[in-house]
Formats: sequence, structure tokens, C-alpha cells
Amino acid sequence: MEFILGVMTSIVATFLVAYFISTLTVKYQKLIIATVKKPNLYISIFRDTDEKNIALVIQKIFTSWNTKNVEDYIACWSDDAVKIISSNTDKKFTKAAIKGKFIVSCETYSSISTEYLVFNDIRVNYPEMGLAIVDVNYRFLLISKESSLPVIEDTNELYVLENDGKNWKIKANHDHFVAFSPRNPDLG
Repeated sequence: MEFILGVMTSIVATFLVAYFISTLTVKYQKLIIATVKKPNLYISIFRDTDEKNIALVIQKIFTSWNTKNVEDYIACWSDDAVKIISSNTDKKFTKAAIKGKFIVSCETYSSISTEYLVFNDIRVNYPEMGLAIVDVNYRFLLISKESSLPVIEDTNELYVLENDGKNWKIKANHDHFVAFSPRNPDLG
């Protein structure tokens, strides 16, 4: 009898959890999953830590993207920063090119918004070098000035940040996590 009661309780609990998760938006589902996977990361983001300061830089990138603020956006990048577009090409953008592409993006889209930004991981693996690796997942919505059809994309990006002694700045950005080894980031 106890066995049957236990099985029934387990089934009911499974259905309740499935129902609860299905009522949440994708944003909250991803945030809950990321928090369960890395609870210490989300605790450290709320405290005065390197992880919090790094998260603030990444959040500033997306906030400036949403508001189309070129100065705030480019201030997050180090002077020798590179942006690598894909692992299938050797093409890299310098800070000046990053700024130019951002301006073109702002002119192309009448509306840019980030639906959610979730930190999958922040690793300050190289404290002696002042380097950190950040893996984020986000969904953005772009509405072109020429068309009212939105572009919605859910994507992961990898950022390598460098601490210059007082501030964290983005040293490299890549939209495919697999192109970098977490133990030996290729900074270009």
C-alpha cells in the first residue's frame, strides 16, 4: 500500500512540476535551469565579487544595444578587443569595426530588444592574467526599418574579459562557444 501511495505521489508531483514549468515563459525557464545548474554563480552575482562586476559589463552591453547607445556599448570593449563572427572564418573585427557594425545595426533596425539574458557560466580562471570567460544565452528581437517582420533569435555567446586593474572590459567575443577552449582562450 505504501509503495502504491509513493508511486502515485511521485506521478502527481511530476505532473505538477511539468504544469508549473509549462506556465513559465522561456525567460524564466532558462533562468531557473541556469540557477539550478550553477547556484553559486547566481549567489556570487548578487554579492560584491568579480563575477558581479563581470555580469554588470555584459548587462551594460545588452542595455546599450537595446537603447542604441554607442558610447556605452563601445566603452565595454578593451582597446585591443576582437569580435570573431564564426568558427568557419578567420575574419575578426577590431574595436573600430565593432563600433561601425554597431552603428549600422542601430540604423538598420527601428527596434532592438533583448527578451532575456541568462548567465550560463562566469569563470575567473586566470586571476594572475586578469582574465575571465563568460558564457551567456539570450534571445533578441530585431525589427527592421524596412519590414515589420521581426527577427527573433535565441543564441549563446562567449565573452573573454580582461581586468585592467580597476575595470573589466571585453577582450574577445565569439558567438560559438566551441571555438574556444576554456583552458586556453584564443584571444586572437
